[in-house]
Amino acid sequence: LRSSAPLLPCSPAPYPVMTRNTLALLLGRIGAQTAAFLLTLLLARGLDEAALGVFALVSTAVFVGNVFTTFGMDALLLRAVARHPTAVDAPLWPALMWQLLLSAVVVAGLWLWPAAGWPLKIYSLSLVPLAFTTVWSAILRGREQMLAYAGGQLLAAVGRVALAAVALVGWGTLAAVFVALLLGQLLEMGVMGLLVAQNPIRLIRPERWGHALWQVARQGAALAAVAGVAVLYQRTPLFLLAAEGTLTQVGWFTAASRVSDLPRLLPYALVGALFPRLTRQAPPPSLWRGLVGGAIVAAVAVQPVARPLMSLLYGGRYAPAVPILQILAWSWVGFVGVLYGSMVLVAHGREKTLLAVHAMALLLLAAVGHLLFSYWGLLGFCWAVVVVEGVQAAVLAIILHMPQKFV
Repeated sequence: LRSSAPLLPCSPAPYPVMTRNTLALLLGRIGAQTAAFLLTLLLARGLDEAALGVFALVSTAVFVGNVFTTFGMDALLLRAVARHPTAVDAPLWPALMWQLLLSAVVVAGLWLWPAAGWPLKIYSLSLVPLAFTTVWSAILRGREQMLAYAGGQLLAAVGRVALAAVALVGWGTLAAVFVALLLGQLLEMGVMGLLVAQNPIRLIRPERWGHALWQVARQGAALAAVAGVAVLYQRTPLFLLAAEGTLTQVGWFTAASRVSDLPRLLPYALVGALFPRLTRQAPPPSLWRGLVGGAIVAAVAVQPVARPLMSLLYGGRYAPAVPILQILAWSWVGFVGVLYGSMVLVAHGREKTLLAVHAMALLLLAAVGHLLFSYWGLLGFCWAVVVVEGVQAAVLAIILHMPQKFV
């Protein structure tokens, strides 16, 4: 079927289901993000700015590693389950086997790398339970069991923070904190696995695994590239600051970005709840306008309260993080456009287009970030993040309204 219509045609949206799923994801994300935020506060109060910077770099490195070792299998499973929630021969075990193999390679490489410190070596082991958690989470989201997914995510997040707090009080070292977080990842793997087991999914027969292994690798490659480049783009600020600035600056940026992440919860939850249905029908046309309008209002509202908020949360040592938060707030406008456009393209199988946009944004951020950091320091770099996010959102908006051909 060929059509000259834009990618964003009008069609009715299932508002009651979408609202329920959005609320479930929002509550889960709020709880999980709050738990992560509390962990940052504990480390900021219990350790110095440089230690917080090291924590941010290690956790970011493992997060990026998890995205690459996932190899697009989460989106692949989510899309397959969403299209046929009750009658799919899901390539669950082949997908999991690929992730475990890639995780083993990454973990072995880090443990053999002389420059890797103990915090990174310890926390890299979490890639193994994360492989299981990624698969279980994709199945729950594909079935639109958002309440179970959000509840499991929240329970695991609270457990991780509690374990980390015990480690911080008892031993007071980053290595101990990362051991506690590793135990927390094992907890999340178990919780999500139990939730999936309540309604087992039909699996591909073992004799077909050879074909399935090749098939999921081929299909997941494009998704893996998209996810990998997108995460590199999101985490590049920390790596660039570590290379060009100081660990203290990384700590300030981390403190501000943790607060900046909080308003992103609602659009994440809304688009996340809508994604399974995006694979079958178009989104409501008012969604994008509502997301952008809300982001502008939130960015304006945070300006006068940034200083007392940061002082209350982190104390006087983090006063340099106040203007960072005020600048990063304007990135919310571009962020919602990027999030919305990315989900629509992935839902329609246009990973290569999205990959090209993310790659462009990554290169642009590296160039503009380096340039503005050279002239205006850390605050200049923060403005680079805002500008590049806006450029990427504008490019995606243009692509979504271009006439396309569908099969």
